[in-house]
Amino acid sequence: KNGLSAAVQYDLLHILMRLVRRTTRWLLRNRRLNLNCSEIIQTMTQPVSGVLEKLPELHQEEWLRLWREETAELTDLGVHRELASTLAQADSMFLAVGTVEMALRLQQPPELMARLNFKLGEILSLDWFMSQIVSLNPENRWQDLARESYVDDLESQRRQLTAGLLKAGLEGGDHPDDLVQLLENWQSSQAPLIARWKTMVAELRRGAAADFAMVSVALRELLDLVQASVDATLAGDS
Repeated sequence: KNGLSAAVQYDLLHILMRLVRRTTRWLLRNRRLNLNCSEIIQTMTQPVSGVLEKLPELHQEEWLRLWREETAELTDLGVHRELASTLAQADSMFLAVGTVEMALRLQQPPELMARLNFKLGEILSLDWFMSQIVSLNPENRWQDLARESYVDDLESQRRQLTAGLLKAGLEGGDHPDDLVQLLENWQSSQAPLIARWKTMVAELRRGAAADFAMVSVALRELLDLVQASVDATLAGDS
């Protein structure tokens, strides 16, 4: 026996079920025209595993704080620390799938794509924002579906922004490992929209717990920033 109550065991299983459900939905939505399970397993297993092994090294300060807090909450419930540490990374495990898929498409090292993705997460407080979405308490089935769609939207916007910035850097002749310069250029070109997003995040942090309307509005603001950044990349190609 593991000594955990039935309620705690259920919560742990729910974390895993949520990860499986989100990953499955991601594959159905993003690979529906080429849903070859054997090929996906063959091409993605090793790079995804490589990224997952290095998550604490790749992530930034805020993610590390959130991860440690969630790990501590699970260990306080009696969960073994190693298992708690792994389960606390569940949301990033989900993000790793899209990150690796985009890296393979751009023929870039998955670790490089992940590092840029997580740096953007730190700059824009996207890991904190994800935690607010995950913590929403749906009162009915429609709100439950809305919460999951918010998770999908945030993952998609974050992935598009990461891919767009890396692609722009490569086409601009920047060394792919020079993420500092790439991010500085992006923050300079999109300063007004980044400032607007950070102002909204600051307001969300000061307010009460996020609700569905707040998350929806914030996602719309983030989409404006992502689209402007991607459009700037496309304009540079022409």
